Parts: sequence; C-alpha cells; structure tokens
Amino acid sequence: MSPETTSDDIETEGLMRLVRSEFEHIVHTGHQIAPEALLNVASEAESNGLSFTILSNLGHVSVAARQEMLETDDDKERLRKLLEVLHREADIIEVQRHIRARVEKEIGDNQREMILREQLKAIQEELREHDDRGSEIDEYRQRIRDTHMPPDAEERALKEVERLERMPYGAPEGVVIRNYLDWLIALPWSKE
Repeated sequence: MSPETTSDDIETEGLMRLVRSEFEHIVHTGHQIAPEALLNVASEAESNGLSFTILSNLGHVSVAARQEMLETDDDKERLRKLLEVLHREADIIEVQRHIRARVEKEIGDNQREMILREQLKAIQEELREHDDRGSEIDEYRQRIRDTHMPPDAEERALKEVERLERMPYGAPEGVVIRNYLDWLIALPWSKE
C-alpha cells in the first residue's frame, strides 16, 4: 500500500465521519427524518453506499442537486457535495427553529395579553359595580340629611346605610334595607 493511497483513504474516512456527524445532527434537530435512518447510515462502510443512503433520506434536497451528486464519479467529491447539502439543511433547520420559537413567543405573548385584558375587564366591571354601589350609598346619606329627620331617626337611618354598605351586592336583605330607607326618606319629616 503506497502512502498516497493511505492518505486518500484517510481523507475519505474523514469526509465520511463528517457526513455521518452532520447527518446525525440533522436527524436530532430537524425531527423530519426517522431516527432509524441513523442505523442504516452507521452500517454503511463504503462512501458510495453512505452517500446514497443519506441522499435517499433527504426529502427536501432538489432534484438537480441529487442528480449532480449521482453523476459525480469521484467519491471524495460526492462526499464534499453531500456535506455542503447537509450544512445547508442544518442551516435551514436552524432558521426554522428560530422562526418557530419567535412565532410561539408571539402567540404566547398574545394569549397572555388576551388573558390580562379579560382579567382587567372583569376588574373594571367589579370596580364599576362597587362605584355604582358607592354612589348609591352616598346618595342615601345625602337624601337622609336633606329630609331633616329628628336626630334619633337620622342616626338609625345612617346605621342602616352602613349595614347596606357592608352587605354583599344583591343580598336579599339589601332589598329590605333599601325599601326601609326609601320609606324613611319619603316620610314628610319637616312638614306638620
């Protein structure tokens, strides 16, 4: 065996290892090629078999690129071309991963924003209900003062307003208190 042949064999073996490694990287990161393909690639001892086995598993490679590799007679040149194709596939997979991650982040941000908007809407409705109730309580206090009730009746009416204020909105007892306050306010306190 001459030193030149040994050097040739070493270069071919180095190219084959690079091609296998790049193909394995594509299989693991791309998830588009079945992991079983790695077994077929690992079992190929010759460069032609390795090239054609890998090429058969790359569905996204153009027909022109496939034809060019098939027509290449030099094993090392075919491996170099295949390595270029594999590098290009790896780059495309990386770009796809970045795009997918960005889209998922945007979708996640949009969903988060939608949830926060719904929560804000619920809080605003609750605050509006509280504000409406607060204005109702203030209105009762003002109307009680405007009727010029005797001090005992006014004190009793204001205590009922405080009870109404502490009570949950829509409680059945609240209706009774409102009716009682409306009745007290409607009495002609300042007329003889």
